Parts: sequence; C-alpha cells; structure tokens
Amino acid sequence: EEYTRYNQVDGTLTPESQFKERDKKLRGFDWRETERPTSVEDLFKDDPPLELPKIKGLADYVPPKDFFDEALIERIN
Repeated sequence: EEYTRYNQVDGTLTPESQFKERDKKLRGFDWRETERPTSVEDLFKDDPPLELPKIKGLADYVPPKDFFDEALIERIN
C-alpha cells in the first residue's frame, strides 16, 4: 500500500453559501424528496431497537446533568 501526501493542492475552495442556487443540486439526479433523510434520526428509523445487555456488577447508566445549567446560562447572559 502506498501513501502520498500533497502539501500544495491546486484548486479553490468555495463555501456553499456562495454557490448559485442552480449549482446546489446535481443535474439529472433524481432526488426522490420523499426518501431523503431530514434528520439524524431518519438515518436510523428502520433499524431495530438497540437492546443493551445487562452486565453484572455494573450500575445502571444515569445520564449526567446538563453541562450548561440554568444558573450558568443566566450568568453568561
């Protein structure tokens, strides 16, 4: 296997915000809007529910409190 690293690449990066509206979609591509995922949850909606095995001696998972609690947010604002 061979690895090649290019330090200087000829080309221009253009932010998506500067694309013309007609250039944001591929010509001739059938987008099938009804099948297009609109969220991360859509990507996994057809997967079976995840069932985690119980591990002896391990306490049940307790989610941590919010990192930014209301008091901190009020101090920042």
